Amino acid sequence: MAIAKQKTELSVAAALRAKFLAIESELTKTFAEREREVRGLLVASLAREHVLLLGPAGTGKSALANTFCGALDGARFFQRLLTRFSTPEELFGPPSLAGLKQDRYKRVVAGMLPEAHVAFVDEIYKANSAVLNSLLTALNERAFDDDGKRSAIPLETVVGASNELPEGPELAALHDRFMLRFWVSYTKTPEAFRRLIVGSEPSIAAKVTLDELKDAQLEVENMPIAEEAVEELFKLRAEIAGLGIQASDRRWRKCVRVLKASAWMEGATEVTAEAFPILAHVLWETVDQIAKLQQVVSKYTSAELAEAQEIADAILEMVNNLPPKGTEQYAQQLVYTTKEIKKAHKRIVELQNRCKGVQSKAKIDATAKDLLERYNRLRRDAAEALDL
Repeated sequence: MAIAKQKTELSVAAALRAKFLAIESELTKTFAEREREVRGLLVASLAREHVLLLGPAGTGKSALANTFCGALDGARFFQRLLTRFSTPEELFGPPSLAGLKQDRYKRVVAGMLPEAHVAFVDEIYKANSAVLNSLLTALNERAFDDDGKRSAIPLETVVGASNELPEGPELAALHDRFMLRFWVSYTKTPEAFRRLIVGSEPSIAAKVTLDELKDAQLEVENMPIAEEAVEELFKLRAEIAGLGIQASDRRWRKCVRVLKASAWMEGATEVTAEAFPILAHVLWETVDQIAKLQQVVSKYTSAELAEAQEIADAILEMVNNLPPKGTEQYAQQLVYTTKEIKKAHKRIVELQNRCKGVQSKAKIDATAKDLLERYNRLRRDAAEALDL
């Protein structure tokens, strides 16, 4: 009886996770070269944390947040652009005139942040001191002060956006509230550019209800963390400190929720070192630290996965640096690149066969499939370029 119940619970959990994976799949197809940011949004919602998208204007940050909110059936979305002159009323609503007549300072919150489940706040580091304290309360405690009392709000996650890192100690507390941070750049590959130009407007059909989100959050919260993973985290902290990357004790503690959410998305039943790659988007303070962190955390997953990712990155750079189509150099370089991809794919398959970690093996498999698809596309381009 107990075994049957456990099997039922596992199948329900798998079905719930499949819904989140379907959302991820749709979003990554819609938003080119945003796989990490999409996974970050899902992990943040499962861990009840917040996401920072840092990068130039016009990279689809608000569209991604808005479309993601559309995947949460019944969720309300709030969006606001801050300036240094913004006031708390722009986020939390103006004072009620009827309330003021009764000597009460009660806000009209209809359509404002206190009613939202997902919020996108652009130029968030333009927040002045008048906005800052109220915003911190919303981020930390999911609450806001109204009419002399603190009221709970349904906020699940805030997506903050900026084209620059914060300056000044007064913004340090706000910056620290964003557990997941991503540098978002313009599209690079020809495929991504094509999808950007001819693709349809962002929309999403895959959905989860707010109740299902709560169920998933509870599963994430109850996920155990292996003792070996705790020991590895201690080693990781010491290693990145040697590189000049420091994180507060509070941030390390909150990392556990992010690791649990990331492991849950991968179908794991406990947190192991295989969940560590997400930390490359949690622990950095300056953009130049991202690559260092990615290199370090990959060593804690598996050597095979680290090598596979390194090979894939090298191939992507090679493809991005192809000469313009129609030139003689393009045809020559294309043939060479195709051969290199074939060799890279063979090596990655070898790494996959050697890899013992379930999650790492699955990621290497995805990398191998991506390279094979890229190889077939370039072969067709090479045949066309050489008139074969």
